[in-house]
Amino acid sequence: MWVYSLAMSPDGQTFFSGNSKNTIDIWETSTGEKIRTIKEHSSMVFALVMSPDGQTLVSGSSDKTIKIWRSI
Repeated sequence: MWVYSLAMSPDGQTFFSGNSKNTIDIWETSTGEKIRTIKEHSSMVFALVMSPDGQTLVSGSSDKTIKIWRSI
């Protein structure tokens, strides 16, 4: 598995990784433990951006879609 993108929550408590397994993994920063995996793209996740208020994550994939995730 290759990680192609990372995004950090504004409070620094979680980070997000987009990868070659077509998923977005959510991690706890302090422990490095995976919290959750989002499986909605049908191809690699190349871009992640977190909003300044920490309420919205946007992901871009090579499946030519952009997805908006609210209140993650």
